[in-house]
Amino acid sequence: MSEKTLITKFFERNHIKKNVSLSIGDDAALFNIPAGFELATSIDTLVNGVNFPETTTPEDIGYKAMAVSLSDMAAMGAQPETALLSLTMPTASQTWLDAFSKGLFELIEQYDMQLIGGDITKGSLSITTVVNGIIPINKALKRSGANAGDSIYVTGSLGDAALGLMKDPKPDCLFRLNRPTPRVSTGLLLRDIASAAIDISDGLAADLEKLCEASNVGALVNSENIPRNKASIKTALTGGDDFELCFTVPAEKELQLKSLDFDCPIQKIGNITAEKTVDFIDSNGERIELEFKGYEHF
Repeated sequence: MSEKTLITKFFERNHIKKNVSLSIGDDAALFNIPAGFELATSIDTLVNGVNFPETTTPEDIGYKAMAVSLSDMAAMGAQPETALLSLTMPTASQTWLDAFSKGLFELIEQYDMQLIGGDITKGSLSITTVVNGIIPINKALKRSGANAGDSIYVTGSLGDAALGLMKDPKPDCLFRLNRPTPRVSTGLLLRDIASAAIDISDGLAADLEKLCEASNVGALVNSENIPRNKASIKTALTGGDDFELCFTVPAEKELQLKSLDFDCPIQKIGNITAEKTVDFIDSNGERIELEFKGYEHF
């Protein structure tokens, strides 16, 4: 099968967004940014055996490849619009590609996006996705806006995805690992409420520290308040792959926050402090010592 035939069969769709003037088939894609908006763009790479187990189904790989980039859009409060895909694979198996594209387009179609281009090469399995979104100018959620006294919240529950990497994982934990839910609608609702936000990809402890460093603040978290199902507190803190949101809210915005109808649970877990340390305490008020705070690539 030629590259052109492969692209046409598995990755071209009839859905054309109004703001896309040139899509798959040329040297670059063209799309328009509406007046009063700015572009948000994010790129993620998933490598076989590193970012997903080698036993992962191609449909789940396609889904997760798009989910991780959409999670970045959620953390910024961006409305996703278009996507790009770079796919490196050892063989051009039609069965594999059919399942992979099904998972990929499940989220593309759910969020009314358009795949506008990409690249395909032969090699070890690796997937890179780019998602482009739009945000009203000066409305983006950033890591750098938290202030002392703000409340810290997380969406969903933490730790189950990490349990999906264990030997003989429970089916629901494996599902959380392979099929994270991008909190896009939550991010959109938080635009005028949250002071800062980040998606939890490397683990709450690591990602909250990144937010605090960007905001030049600290945090105090009561670990008993962290929402979790099967995971221990330490797994919930450091496991990663949750792709939930961690965000901060000023005191004067909390009533407004509680009035909103989110499509997922949100839970207050602590407060931003003026000190430059991020501390997690147990039910006795004792500081929890962590050997490591989350996933590191190197």
